[in-house]
Amino acid sequence: MKSRIVFVLIFLFSLGVVVARTAYLHGHPPTPEQVRREVPLMDRHTLSDALVSIFGEASLPVVERDIFDIGAPIGGGCDFYEMTYDDDQRLAQPLTRCPGLVKDINLPMFVKDNALRAAAVERVCRELSGDAVMVGHALRISHLTARDPVNLDNLAKLHFTFHKVPMDDREVAEYRQWLARPAPSATWALAAYSVCVSPSWQTL
Repeated sequence: MKSRIVFVLIFLFSLGVVVARTAYLHGHPPTPEQVRREVPLMDRHTLSDALVSIFGEASLPVVERDIFDIGAPIGGGCDFYEMTYDDDQRLAQPLTRCPGLVKDINLPMFVKDNALRAAAVERVCRELSGDAVMVGHALRISHLTARDPVNLDNLAKLHFTFHKVPMDDREVAEYRQWLARPAPSATWALAAYSVCVSPSWQTL
Protein backbone atom coordinates (compact mmCIF):
# COMPACT_ATOMS: atom_id res chain seq x y z
CA MET A 1 0.00 0.00 0.00
CA LYS A 2 2.82 2.40 0.91
CA SER A 3 4.64 1.70 -2.35
CA ARG A 4 1.45 2.50 -4.27
CA ILE A 5 1.07 5.83 -2.49
CA VAL A 6 4.72 6.72 -3.13
CA PHE A 7 4.31 5.84 -6.81
CA VAL A 8 1.23 8.07 -7.08
CA LEU A 9 2.99 10.99 -5.41
CA ILE A 10 6.02 10.67 -7.67
CA PHE A 11 3.79 10.41 -10.73
CA LEU A 12 1.78 13.50 -9.82
CA PHE A 13 4.92 15.48 -9.01
CA SER A 14 6.51 14.56 -12.33
CA LEU A 15 3.36 15.44 -14.21
CA GLY A 16 3.15 18.77 -12.42
CA VAL A 17 6.71 19.57 -13.49
CA VAL A 18 5.83 18.83 -17.11
CA VAL A 19 2.74 21.04 -17.04
CA ALA A 20 4.60 23.85 -15.27
CA ARG A 21 7.50 23.65 -17.72
CA THR A 22 5.09 23.82 -20.65
CA ALA A 23 3.41 26.87 -19.15
CA TYR A 24 6.79 28.53 -18.59
CA LEU A 25 7.95 27.92 -22.16
CA HIS A 26 4.77 29.41 -23.56
CA GLY A 27 4.83 32.38 -21.22
CA HIS A 28 1.40 31.87 -19.66
CA PRO A 29 -0.39 29.40 -17.33
CA PRO A 30 -2.24 26.45 -18.85
CA THR A 31 -5.89 26.98 -19.73
CA PRO A 32 -8.64 24.76 -18.27
CA GLU A 33 -8.74 22.85 -21.56
CA GLN A 34 -4.98 22.20 -21.35
CA VAL A 35 -5.36 21.08 -17.76
CA ARG A 36 -8.11 18.66 -18.76
CA ARG A 37 -5.90 17.11 -21.42
CA GLU A 38 -2.67 16.95 -19.39
CA VAL A 39 -3.60 16.33 -15.77
CA PRO A 40 -5.32 13.23 -14.39
CA LEU A 41 -8.65 13.84 -12.73
CA MET A 42 -10.20 12.54 -9.52
CA ASP A 43 -11.08 8.87 -9.63
CA ARG A 44 -14.61 7.72 -8.80
CA HIS A 45 -13.82 7.25 -5.10
CA THR A 46 -12.41 10.75 -4.63
CA LEU A 47 -14.98 12.44 -6.86
CA SER A 48 -17.90 10.63 -5.22
CA ASP A 49 -16.67 11.47 -1.72
CA ALA A 50 -16.21 15.13 -2.71
CA LEU A 51 -19.69 15.45 -4.20
CA VAL A 52 -21.39 13.81 -1.20
CA SER A 53 -19.46 16.02 1.22
CA ILE A 54 -20.60 19.12 -0.70
CA PHE A 55 -24.22 18.20 -1.46
CA GLY A 56 -24.89 16.09 1.65
CA GLU A 57 -25.75 12.48 2.43
CA ALA A 58 -29.03 12.79 0.54
CA SER A 59 -26.99 12.97 -2.66
CA LEU A 60 -25.40 9.54 -2.14
CA PRO A 61 -27.85 7.48 -4.29
CA VAL A 62 -27.50 9.94 -7.19
CA VAL A 63 -23.71 10.05 -6.93
CA GLU A 64 -23.50 6.25 -6.72
CA ARG A 65 -25.62 5.81 -9.85
CA ASP A 66 -24.19 8.61 -11.99
CA ILE A 67 -20.51 8.55 -10.95
CA PHE A 68 -19.43 5.61 -8.82
CA ASP A 69 -21.12 2.82 -10.74
CA ILE A 70 -19.93 3.74 -14.24
CA GLY A 71 -16.34 2.71 -13.48
CA ALA A 72 -13.90 2.86 -16.37
CA PRO A 73 -14.60 6.36 -17.79
CA ILE A 74 -13.84 7.86 -14.37
CA GLY A 75 -11.24 5.38 -13.16
CA GLY A 76 -10.46 4.07 -9.72
CA GLY A 77 -10.13 0.37 -9.08
CA CYS A 78 -11.60 -1.14 -5.94
CA ASP A 79 -9.95 -3.03 -3.13
CA PHE A 80 -11.82 -5.96 -1.56
CA TYR A 81 -9.87 -5.42 1.66
CA GLU A 82 -11.47 -1.99 2.10
CA MET A 83 -14.97 -3.48 2.07
CA THR A 84 -16.14 -3.79 5.68
CA TYR A 85 -19.59 -4.83 6.89
CA ASP A 86 -21.67 -3.94 9.92
CA ASP A 87 -23.45 -6.39 12.23
CA ASP A 88 -26.36 -6.68 9.76
CA GLN A 89 -23.97 -7.67 6.98
CA ARG A 90 -24.50 -4.36 5.21
CA LEU A 91 -21.56 -2.57 3.64
CA ALA A 92 -20.37 0.00 6.17
CA GLN A 93 -19.05 2.37 3.50
CA PRO A 94 -21.10 2.19 0.26
CA LEU A 95 -18.41 3.96 -1.76
CA THR A 96 -15.91 1.14 -1.13
CA ARG A 97 -17.95 -1.55 -2.90
CA CYS A 98 -17.05 -3.15 -6.24
CA PRO A 99 -19.98 -2.62 -8.65
CA GLY A 100 -18.24 -4.61 -11.39
CA LEU A 101 -16.68 -7.12 -9.00
CA VAL A 102 -13.41 -8.62 -10.31
CA LYS A 103 -13.17 -6.47 -13.45
CA ASP A 104 -13.23 -3.31 -11.32
CA ILE A 105 -10.00 -4.30 -9.58
CA ASN A 106 -8.06 -3.65 -12.78
CA LEU A 107 -9.50 -0.22 -13.58
CA PRO A 108 -6.85 2.49 -14.03
CA MET A 109 -6.18 4.53 -10.93
CA PHE A 110 -6.51 7.82 -12.82
CA VAL A 111 -7.96 8.82 -16.18
CA LYS A 112 -7.75 11.98 -18.24
CA ASP A 113 -10.77 13.88 -19.44
CA ASN A 114 -13.01 12.01 -21.84
CA ALA A 115 -16.49 12.41 -23.31
CA LEU A 116 -18.14 9.74 -21.14
CA ARG A 117 -16.69 11.23 -17.97
CA ALA A 118 -17.73 14.76 -18.94
CA ALA A 119 -21.27 13.56 -19.69
CA ALA A 120 -21.49 11.76 -16.34
CA VAL A 121 -20.29 14.82 -14.42
CA GLU A 122 -22.72 17.07 -16.29
CA ARG A 123 -25.58 14.70 -15.50
CA VAL A 124 -24.84 14.40 -11.80
CA CYS A 125 -24.25 18.14 -11.38
CA ARG A 126 -27.54 18.90 -13.16
CA GLU A 127 -29.45 16.54 -10.88
CA LEU A 128 -27.79 17.62 -7.64
CA SER A 129 -28.14 21.33 -8.38
CA GLY A 130 -31.80 20.80 -9.21
CA ASP A 131 -32.57 19.66 -5.67
CA ALA A 132 -33.19 22.49 -3.20
CA VAL A 133 -32.15 20.39 -0.18
CA MET A 134 -28.83 19.43 -1.74
CA VAL A 135 -28.11 22.96 -2.92
CA GLY A 136 -28.99 24.14 0.57
CA HIS A 137 -26.36 21.82 2.01
CA ALA A 138 -23.73 23.17 -0.40
CA LEU A 139 -24.65 26.71 0.61
CA ARG A 140 -24.53 25.96 4.35
CA ILE A 141 -21.01 24.56 4.22
CA SER A 142 -20.09 27.62 2.14
CA HIS A 143 -21.43 29.81 4.99
CA LEU A 144 -24.31 30.99 2.81
CA THR A 145 -28.11 30.71 2.76
CA ALA A 146 -30.61 30.59 -0.08
CA ARG A 147 -31.62 34.14 0.86
CA ASP A 148 -28.15 35.55 0.25
CA PRO A 149 -27.72 37.44 -3.02
CA VAL A 150 -25.91 35.72 -5.86
CA ASN A 151 -23.03 38.16 -6.21
CA LEU A 152 -19.29 37.89 -6.75
CA ASP A 153 -18.37 37.80 -3.06
CA ASN A 154 -20.83 34.99 -2.33
CA LEU A 155 -19.89 33.08 -5.48
CA ALA A 156 -16.31 33.17 -4.22
CA LYS A 157 -17.44 31.29 -1.10
CA LEU A 158 -19.21 28.59 -3.13
CA HIS A 159 -16.23 28.39 -5.48
CA PHE A 160 -13.91 27.80 -2.52
CA THR A 161 -16.08 24.92 -1.28
CA PHE A 162 -15.40 23.05 -4.53
CA HIS A 163 -11.90 24.24 -5.45
CA LYS A 164 -10.37 24.70 -1.96
CA VAL A 165 -8.47 27.70 -3.35
CA PRO A 166 -9.61 31.29 -4.08
CA MET A 167 -10.72 32.34 -7.55
CA ASP A 168 -7.99 33.43 -9.94
CA ASP A 169 -8.29 36.44 -12.28
CA ARG A 170 -9.66 34.36 -15.15
CA GLU A 171 -12.35 32.83 -12.94
CA VAL A 172 -13.29 36.24 -11.52
CA ALA A 173 -13.76 37.51 -15.08
CA GLU A 174 -15.91 34.50 -15.98
CA TYR A 175 -18.11 34.94 -12.91
CA ARG A 176 -18.51 38.65 -13.63
CA GLN A 177 -19.62 37.78 -17.15
CA TRP A 178 -22.06 35.20 -15.80
CA LEU A 179 -23.52 37.68 -13.30
CA ALA A 180 -23.97 40.26 -16.07
CA ARG A 181 -26.54 38.03 -17.77
CA PRO A 182 -30.28 38.65 -17.27
CA ALA A 183 -31.43 38.26 -13.66
CA PRO A 184 -33.18 34.85 -14.03
CA SER A 185 -29.79 33.21 -14.67
CA ALA A 186 -28.41 34.32 -11.31
CA THR A 187 -29.93 31.68 -9.03
CA TRP A 188 -28.12 29.51 -6.50
CA ALA A 189 -29.21 26.36 -8.35
CA LEU A 190 -27.57 27.55 -11.56
CA ALA A 191 -24.56 28.84 -9.65
CA ALA A 192 -24.08 25.42 -8.01
CA TYR A 193 -24.41 23.73 -11.41
CA SER A 194 -21.90 26.09 -13.05
CA VAL A 195 -19.27 25.55 -10.37
CA CYS A 196 -19.91 21.80 -10.18
CA VAL A 197 -19.40 21.06 -13.89
CA SER A 198 -16.06 22.89 -14.05
CA PRO A 199 -13.25 20.35 -14.56
CA SER A 200 -10.68 22.52 -12.77
CA TRP A 201 -11.81 21.51 -9.25
CA GLN A 202 -11.57 17.82 -10.21
CA THR A 203 -7.84 17.85 -11.01
CA LEU A 204 -5.39 16.07 -8.72
